[in-house]
Amino acid sequence: MPKFSTRYANNFICLSILLGNALAFWIFFAVGYLSEITGELGTGLVRMLMQPGVVVIISQMSIMLIPFFVYLAVTKQKVSDVLPLKPLGPLNIFLITLITLTIMPLAMLLGGISTMLFGNSVADFVETMRRTNLGFTFVILAIVPSIFEEISLRGVVLSNYRNIDAQKAALVNGFFFGMIHLNPSQFLYAFLLGYMFALMVYYTRSIFAAMYGHFIFNGTQLLQFHLAQEYIQQQMIHGEALPDIGSQEMMLASLLTFAIIAAIFTPVAVILFKSFKGVNRRNFLKEELGLRPLEGDGTADHGGLAVSTVGSAGDDIGVFDSARVQLPEIPPEAQHHHGDQRIVTTGFVFTIVIYIVYVLFVFIL
Repeated sequence: MPKFSTRYANNFICLSILLGNALAFWIFFAVGYLSEITGELGTGLVRMLMQPGVVVIISQMSIMLIPFFVYLAVTKQKVSDVLPLKPLGPLNIFLITLITLTIMPLAMLLGGISTMLFGNSVADFVETMRRTNLGFTFVILAIVPSIFEEISLRGVVLSNYRNIDAQKAALVNGFFFGMIHLNPSQFLYAFLLGYMFALMVYYTRSIFAAMYGHFIFNGTQLLQFHLAQEYIQQQMIHGEALPDIGSQEMMLASLLTFAIIAAIFTPVAVILFKSFKGVNRRNFLKEELGLRPLEGDGTADHGGLAVSTVGSAGDDIGVFDSARVQLPEIPPEAQHHHGDQRIVTTGFVFTIVIYIVYVLFVFIL
């Protein structure tokens, strides 16, 4: 049995941020140095490597993908040990779509608040990419992050938090997801999304839940941004006056709009998530809980996991509350595989320190 530990997860995030960004820095430093000695800035290989989309790919590979494979090599784990690969099914796909779309106004509100404090460098970067090729931009900003970021955060990190309470594990996962972007303007909404995606994986036992939700969010945001920019350009072509979207009054008006929409749709998202949770709990009980008699009456055997049947004659197994499910105890000889389960470890503290130092250096100093 592979060993999982919160310490592994915390160290993984810390080293991913530290070494991953260092690797990306040296790659771009080498490109810049190459352009200086060859005088080929704007042409050939140098020009290709400095394209915004290629910069994103290099950064994602350095911070997310390469650390993932290094982790597998060091721990000698298989991909299936780290990534739960259960198919989603059409109902889950439908519910994840609705949940992601209805939580989006709250995420946009949090993003708007962060933008007022730290600016919006992300929007400037997206606009730069959008002007080149929308299809390529969609792949780079919607598909690539939904795969690379999920195998690290909801794969490596969440798998090592498997023996922690689900809510605590999801909160820590969201916290890490906010920090790994290294951009304070993204922290709040990334925290929210990371928390939600972690719970989606927890209830579905499928990394595809987070990947799909991540793709829906990024893809929808990109499409909205593209349509908004197209509208602005059309207004400019026709000579119509445009509001100053950078003004304080306009930003406050936007926040108020987001707040009203979020107040309407966030409760809907919560209701949908409860339905999503119930659907997957029933599926879990139906598919994987075996019947094994415990001592005494009123239990049925389901392959080593006991389910109480007292007073439930004729009930579907899926209606049982999870508190009535008794999991078998972990044998003493297998307990060492569960490793350190403390949340606050050296890696956790160093991750926070690295994030604070980076934010102070880049955005404040």
